[in-house]
Amino acid sequence: MTPQKQLHRPTNPVLVLDWGGVLSTPVQDAFDSWMAAAEIDPKSFMRVMREFHNTADSPLHRRERGEISVSELEEALAPQLCTLAGQPVSADGLLAKMFEHLKPNPAMLQVVELARENGWKTAVLSNAWDGDHYDPDLMAQFDAVVLSDLVGVRKPDLNAYEAVIKALGVEAGDCIFVDDMRRNVLAAESAGMQAIQYEPGVEAQLTKLITNGATSEVSGVDPRGLHLDRLTDYLRTELGSAVVALRPELLPGGRSNISYRLDGGNLGPLVLRRPPLGHILPTAHDMGREFKLLTGLASVGYPVPQPIALCEDAGVIGAPFVLMEFVDGLIIDDAAIASSLDAVSAREASQNLVRCLADLHNIDPVDAGLADLGKPAGYLQRQLLRWIKQWDLTKKIDYPAAGQLITWLQQAVTTLPDQTKTSIVHGDYRLDNTILDPETMKIKAVLDWEMSTLGDPLLDVALTLLYMTESNDNLRNSVPVALGVTTPPGYYTRAEFLSAYCEITNVDTSYLNFCLALSCFKLAAILESIKHRSQAGEQLGRAEHSADLFGDSCNNLMLMGLAVTEGDGVSGLNR
Repeated sequence: MTPQKQLHRPTNPVLVLDWGGVLSTPVQDAFDSWMAAAEIDPKSFMRVMREFHNTADSPLHRRERGEISVSELEEALAPQLCTLAGQPVSADGLLAKMFEHLKPNPAMLQVVELARENGWKTAVLSNAWDGDHYDPDLMAQFDAVVLSDLVGVRKPDLNAYEAVIKALGVEAGDCIFVDDMRRNVLAAESAGMQAIQYEPGVEAQLTKLITNGATSEVSGVDPRGLHLDRLTDYLRTELGSAVVALRPELLPGGRSNISYRLDGGNLGPLVLRRPPLGHILPTAHDMGREFKLLTGLASVGYPVPQPIALCEDAGVIGAPFVLMEFVDGLIIDDAAIASSLDAVSAREASQNLVRCLADLHNIDPVDAGLADLGKPAGYLQRQLLRWIKQWDLTKKIDYPAAGQLITWLQQAVTTLPDQTKTSIVHGDYRLDNTILDPETMKIKAVLDWEMSTLGDPLLDVALTLLYMTESNDNLRNSVPVALGVTTPPGYYTRAEFLSAYCEITNVDTSYLNFCLALSCFKLAAILESIKHRSQAGEQLGRAEHSADLFGDSCNNLMLMGLAVTEGDGVSGLNR
């Protein structure tokens, strides 16, 4: 439930925008339409795209830098594609066909027009494959257009941002940069710009910034995943809320359940959480379970958002949903925010993260009314079976490392201790799933409880260690979740986190390697499902247009799991 980062209006404001996925409709949507029309095998396309994106000197990157021609890229791409019938794909005019279905994004173009009306400069900064898909009449409206193939440098190289700054004759601090790729946003911040990742709702934030807080009329179009009229009726009839004009805002932090902030009623700001729109793993996204968890944990004083209502009637918004209070505070969800804390504050945040997890594992489920939340016996065995099943349902590629890791886990699970500790487990515990008091660094609320149950707390610890980042990580850097969040000075290392947790709980860590390897496998299955929804246009929030960001992350998670099994333990996560 992460609110968008705060932007500040510069003295001489400039709006710098990416083209594909910001000023245009999502690029992946265009590719999907092309593949459907041309009957292209999507596996062949995704395979070559992963290779091209993840190789520094690939034909794609060379084309984006203008080192090779469009036809040379087409000739490199076409032989690696095939149709669903197994036939070759012609290189002739290939890029034009791929981008044929890319259309302008009218909502963002309205923001650009508003910016110009209010005296802002505007610019485009884009990694260009084929200049023909940029509308020349549209590009002529911008003060500067910097295409990578013409300047010889591509994002996220800092020189690309310097090129647009020079073209505009402005300072980096004058610029608000919008891109749909996280890595490009972080690079823009490193270049001295304010930057924000594009997702639905950014237009409203930019409109408010441009107009110094003035807001325009709500369009009346329901946001994806909501039906405002029916939701307003529900709030009025079931909760007695005096809703005047419900104002929803998509909260972009989540990669699974979808969260909206709701304003416009007398209950104060609320948060609505609902399941994802499309591909859902079996047994996942149970809103009733999340509501029960929140209710029980709030009753014993554990820091969670106060639950308000559970609606199981899918006729209201199209799916069951939970309403809860909106908790304001600091969410450390990217490297830039993490680096803004001094070392003392970072250390306090880490200490509180450990204590809060240990406190959760120390709660008696009976006291919280959660004794029937799950079946503790055989928890780790069931988890392994569950994630193998869900990997089989979701996977697009048969990674050899996945088979090797599954074989090891199936053998190792037979050697686990007969009795292990049972507690309430979170199932997705990490720093960016907490809201902190920015003054004290104490945790005000722990978020995202949809995978919580009764189980082995060591698996919670192992997954948290996997989510952490360190400066000497390698494969972990390809996993686009919480990147750089615990890397800056002051934050606990994985070893420090584990040591602090063991000091508080005296937990048995003899089977930690199994839990670490299972966590790598579990996260790979989750990311594969998110990638599936993103490619299908059914993912909202931060991961909406992120399919190409995942690259080899699933395979690399499997390799990290294997590194753990080879005896490296926690240090295997640095592999």
